[in-house]
Amino acid sequence: MKKGIKRAALFLLAILVAANVQAFEPRTLTTELQAVIPPYLIVSTDMENVEIIDLMNATSAYLGKVIITTNVVAYWTISIRSQFGGRLIGMTPGNTDTIPYQFAFGSIENIDLSSEFSVAHATTQPLSVSEFPVRIRYARFDQMEMPIRADTYHDFVTITVALL
Repeated sequence: MKKGIKRAALFLLAILVAANVQAFEPRTLTTELQAVIPPYLIVSTDMENVEIIDLMNATSAYLGKVIITTNVVAYWTISIRSQFGGRLIGMTPGNTDTIPYQFAFGSIENIDLSSEFSVAHATTQPLSVSEFPVRIRYARFDQMEMPIRADTYHDFVTITVALL
């Protein structure tokens, strides 16, 4: 009989333990995972800060390229501005000689920089890399309409890329 009581006690203990374990409801934990990729625009170039133009032997110059990299699908405005209106001016005080030039950006030729030039550019892919060759054309020294005095001639060209 003692064996029967022990068995009954063990059975009852097993049922109580099982009941105790089942007394806890299942617990669930949910975590949201997020990753943020911010919009970016990178404008780079292989052009130097100062590009030397050969007026004595050439009538054009490849200056380099502008590279636009973005992950934004959008329309962009590319603006090009010349400080001296598309003319190289002498750096010596009193020198009023100027050398006009025509600008080319990408496939657009003969850009007149006497005023700011703007063009729309669309990026249609989530990762877009666009390259625009930059060139200028000008008259060679011996083909210029008026004699030009010896001097260093310069202009500052600014290229701006902005979301439209």
